[in-house]
Parts: sequence; structure tokens; C-alpha cells
Amino acid sequence: MAESTRSVVVVGCSPGGLAPLRALVRGLPIHFPAAVCIVRHGASSGGEFLVEMLRKECPLPVKRAVAAEPLEPGHIYVAPPDRHLLVKGTAFELVAGPKENGFRPAIDPLFRTAAASFGSNTVGIILSGYLDDGVFGLYLIKRHGGTAMVQDPHEAEVPDMPKNALKFVKVDHVLPASQMGDVLNRTVRSDTTGPAPSMNQVDVAEGRTDILRDEGFDVPPSPFRCPECNGALWQTDQGGIQRYRCHTGHGFTAQTLAAEYDGAVEKALWTAVAVLEESAALHRRLVSSTADRNDARLGERFKNVAEEKQRHAETLRALLVALPTIAPPPAVRQEYG
Repeated sequence: MAESTRSVVVVGCSPGGLAPLRALVRGLPIHFPAAVCIVRHGASSGGEFLVEMLRKECPLPVKRAVAAEPLEPGHIYVAPPDRHLLVKGTAFELVAGPKENGFRPAIDPLFRTAAASFGSNTVGIILSGYLDDGVFGLYLIKRHGGTAMVQDPHEAEVPDMPKNALKFVKVDHVLPASQMGDVLNRTVRSDTTGPAPSMNQVDVAEGRTDILRDEGFDVPPSPFRCPECNGALWQTDQGGIQRYRCHTGHGFTAQTLAAEYDGAVEKALWTAVAVLEESAALHRRLVSSTADRNDARLGERFKNVAEEKQRHAETLRALLVALPTIAPPPAVRQEYG
């Protein structure tokens, strides 16, 4: 029977995360005494590509996590696509629960369930990525007595996630990814004397909406709507981190919610450009049809409408092209390393 791990390392990353992931696992020794669990955002985040890539970088077994599989020390587990990876006691749960911060798998569900299960024997690591998924989970790891580690933002290709972690969490180590393996090895070897892992309470990612009341749903909702289901959003503040959740269970940090709204606004404006362009084109055709009937007055009217619609489309297009660059919302981010 496989030995259950007494410590767990949870890692979250997004764009720019492949290089630091490789560097991190490359520094782990063959007899590493903890299980390592990884969530990487993106359509192929749990694909065989990532598993095979990490296998080439370190001597430890690397595999996709499987539901009900026990966490073994010295093993690296990758979250599969379209499932939240949860740590329940000494085993995994994979659930198709509500997206969080626009993602499934998301980093926060892994971090908060690991903290609840392993307490002070949890190490959380934030690597390169947009916005702030995983920051609240890292805060909970620290709250449970665990260790927080962040990639040096100066090294990160996309420094948003490391910077936000440093802003809201009392981080223990800020390091280049290449130095993390050695620090992890010393940390988990010194932190395995705490209590054994315990079965934590049901997590919101598992679809239990009755537990949402624990997050402050007994107060009036905020004026904002959920980008995923259009339901009411409730605001909670903990550790200085402002978060929003709907009755369905979709969750957002304030930064991610703002990015979602920015993306929705841009999409609506580009849709308006398309409608104006199509309307202008249709009115130009109508001009031609009136010429066949020798109806100059009606033709002039259609021509004026076409020119007006075209001017509006060009004005709106110029406005969109000149918009400042912002981090795209999760739904429209491109998958890249």
C-alpha cells in the first residue's frame, strides 16, 4: 500500500508559468518527502503535454491527478483540464464545480482545500500569471500556519500574480524559481512533525450552495452581476482581499471581476462596430435599388444614413484601437507558456 504524504506543496501559475515550473521541479531531489500538486490555467493546463514536459525535467514521478487517488510523497500531480483539483484529507477530488476567477481548474480551490487538510504542513507557491487567482488561497495557507512562497516578480514573465501575493500575504520566501527546489526540500523536511492530514469540510467548488451562507450571504447583494450566470454577486472582504461570489458558486476577486467587465465592454463595443458596418453596407445597397426606380429623394436618404453609420463605426473603431492595454479577462486569454 502506498505511503500517504504528511506534507503537500501546491503550485499555481498562468501565462509565463512553464519556464519557472521546469526550474522548480528540476531542483527537487529524488526522495522529496512531500506530494506536489500543480494547477496551470489554460485550455491544455492538465494535458499530457505538461506531464511529459515535467517528466523530462526531474526524476520524480509526474502524472495527472485522479479522483480518490492518495497523495504520495515524492510524486508530482497535475490538475486535469476542466476540473477543479481539491485535496480532501490524503486523497484527491476532481469536480466540475463553478468556475472561479474565470477558470476551471482554478488555483484557489486547490490552495484552500490543501490548507484545510494539511494545515501547517502546506506550502503554497505562486508563479508567473495575470491578475490574482491563488492569492486568497495563499492567504488561507498562511492563516492555517503553512508556508507561502512566491516567484520573484522581477524574474516572472507576467508578474501580476506574484506582485498581488506580496501585496496581500505575508510571504515567507521570494525567490527565483531555480532556487525553490532547495528551499522546498528544507522546508518540508522541517515541517512534517505537525498533525496528520484531516478531512476538511465540504468546499464550495463541490457545488454545495448551502455553505455559501458562511461567506456572508446573509447581507444584501452588491450592485454587480456574475459574468458567468448573470446572478447577483455578494461581496466579502477577508485579509484585505475583496471577493465576490454568486448563489451558483462562481467566485471572483475584485481585480478579476473588473477584467471580466472590461472584456464584456470591449466585446459589446466591437459588436456595435459590426452592426454599424453592416447597416452602412445595407443602406448602400438600398441606394442602388432606388436608382433602378428613379427615386432620387429616397436614394439620397439611404446614402446619408449609410454615411452616418459608417462615420459612427469608424469613430468607435478608432476609440477601441486606442484603448489602453489591460490584462484580458480569463474567457478571452490566449493559452501560452
